[in-house]
Amino acid sequence: MVDRSATSELATLKSVSAFWELLTRCGKYLPDENSKYITEKQLLLVQQTQIFAIEQSQVVFRVCVRPPSKEVLVKKLLGYLDTLKIPSGINTVKKNYPDKAWLVLAISTVSQGQDEIFNKDYLPGIDPNKQLVAAPQVKPLDPIFQNMPNHLIGFGKGRHLKIGGLTKEEKLDLAIKRQEARIQK
Repeated sequence: MVDRSATSELATLKSVSAFWELLTRCGKYLPDENSKYITEKQLLLVQQTQIFAIEQSQVVFRVCVRPPSKEVLVKKLLGYLDTLKIPSGINTVKKNYPDKAWLVLAISTVSQGQDEIFNKDYLPGIDPNKQLVAAPQVKPLDPIFQNMPNHLIGFGKGRHLKIGGLTKEEKLDLAIKRQEARIQK
């Protein structure tokens, strides 16, 4: 437990949530207040700048469409922080990990968005050079479909895009014409 008598201001806070909100209002970008990482001790260390904390003004926003597990994200973050010689405050034995969204944002911030998890063809635990499905032979005109990851190409399972093909009305008209052709025979 943290010694609240250290500062009279800390003693006036009513809860860990209030401390989290106060630090967030002061410009820190913290993990979700319900994560295992957020404790009174951790917040005090953040306030005293003894462990890693992201300033809201420093955040480099990137999206990782399929993030790896928390353990992998924690290892990546710890690797970056070790090279910068910044203590993380994460205890891998106790597994007091921050939430996954914060870990992704922290990695994007310390790597300036250059980590492999932000590549458009990144898949966790799968070698990007290994092909899952044969790549299409036709080169698409739209640049968004060029170099498309193979795991996004597939047939037969799940919901599919209805791009091209017949509309419902056209299918109904075709069915009526087929019925009429059968009747005439």
